[in-house]
Amino acid sequence: MKKYYFLFLFLSTINITSILGEQNLLQRVKNNPNEAIKLCRRFRDFNSKNISANDDLAIKEVMKKKGFDQLNAEIYSVYVIGIHCPDVF
Repeated sequence: MKKYYFLFLFLSTINITSILGEQNLLQRVKNNPNEAIKLCRRFRDFNSKNISANDDLAIKEVMKKKGFDQLNAEIYSVYVIGIHCPDVF
């Protein structure tokens, strides 16, 4: 029983860390509008080639430039689009 208790605590910690990470990404977008606007321009470039900002190519570029893993790059991109460039697809 003790074994399951520690497993439960560990898994609970992972979920809390994920939530805190998402809030930090949101704050990063809010606190760095110029950085986000540059990314919007890049997303519009992708759109002009009929490539979605959610495409793997665009997400990999965010991963490379920001040093994020795929999940955080996707979340960051969604925040940037939602706040600074809702016209991007």
